[in-house]
Amino acid sequence: MKKIFKAGVMASVIAICCILSVGCTRNNGDIGVWFGAWKLESMSNKGEIGNSPAIIWKFQNHVVEMQEVWEGNHESVDHFGSWTQVDDHLILDFGHSDNMFPAGSWKYTPPAVTEIPNGTTEMVIKELSNKRIELIYNRSDSEPIVYKLIRWS
Repeated sequence: MKKIFKAGVMASVIAICCILSVGCTRNNGDIGVWFGAWKLESMSNKGEIGNSPAIIWKFQNHVVEMQEVWEGNHESVDHFGSWTQVDDHLILDFGHSDNMFPAGSWKYTPPAVTEIPNGTTEMVIKELSNKRIELIYNRSDSEPIVYKLIRWS
């Protein structure tokens, strides 16, 4: 009887350890299909975006990272901002201070190739699914830009 009890306790301890070791990948809650990495596939004013640099958009909680990745030398530059969704609009804010963190390969401006301005930018969400995102940035001084992103991870 003692052996069965000890085996039951040991199995319970192992089960609890396994559950706790899984960990949490979503900081401060579920953000739905936004969570994860998305590759910028094309921009309407530039056509298909090549691989060098690839622009990867990453969403978690209210932080957005746009990572420029150069294929040949595996270098990257990380661009950080914040984001929120209000109805059918994505609001990006790249108006944060560089003084928050020490100097390095981090920037608080969007990648130049995206033509997204510093500060707050509002985009219309045309499509949002588990596999694709399509956003429209209506610029006041020229034609709108349509961004097409595909699920990267």
